Amino acid sequence: MATIRKHLRPVFVMFQDGISQVQIEVVLSSINMVLLNAGVNNLIRVTNFGVWRNSGYQKNGKLLPYQSVDWYIARGFQESRNNHQAYVREILVQLWNEPWQIETPHYDVVVLHSDIYDDNCNFVIGSAIKGFGMVISINRFEGLEHSIQIECIKTEVMHEVGHVFGLVPNTRTSNITESLGRHCTNQCVMRQGLAVPHAWIRYSKERLSSKQAFCSQCQQDLRNYFR
Repeated sequence: MATIRKHLRPVFVMFQDGISQVQIEVVLSSINMVLLNAGVNNLIRVTNFGVWRNSGYQKNGKLLPYQSVDWYIARGFQESRNNHQAYVREILVQLWNEPWQIETPHYDVVVLHSDIYDDNCNFVIGSAIKGFGMVISINRFEGLEHSIQIECIKTEVMHEVGHVFGLVPNTRTSNITESLGRHCTNQCVMRQGLAVPHAWIRYSKERLSSKQAFCSQCQQDLRNYFR
């Protein structure tokens, strides 16, 4: 009898205008790496919508709701407490409410180069909703030397996709910490990194050295999410 897997939906990825092709490819490959670790890389399709703009996404010079990545980001800035950061919670709310989720249920990934913040945080590099999607910003890594910047983006993407796919689950009782959400304490991309970019540089170097992104516990939890 064939195994029935849960949570199998496509991943839709959108990018803010201005993100380089190299950075786009890094994000997409990192998502696929998580799917490979989860054992569902052949079951979940990742679609790159790029700088998505539906035909007729503007009217009289104004962005129409849910018709472009620009509109979601604009909503984040409209609801922001300042003019240089997007409010990530507003972007996630609008992704949650979008009609496209009804037509084609999917995981949402939005990648910004603009800085973002969330409630009770001066800034964040990403925010995720389990079973739904995530928004990340590469802003805090953009001043780094190119090769380490790329590796930090990889670590960041895998971390947030891990949260989307249920890490770290409430059923787990060992090697966890509560720090702006549940995180792993093993050598793993699911550790919390409050010192940006320094912690993420260290985690990325350790990931390269160990040649593994997820610890054995997170790897198993990741696979369990789809079972």
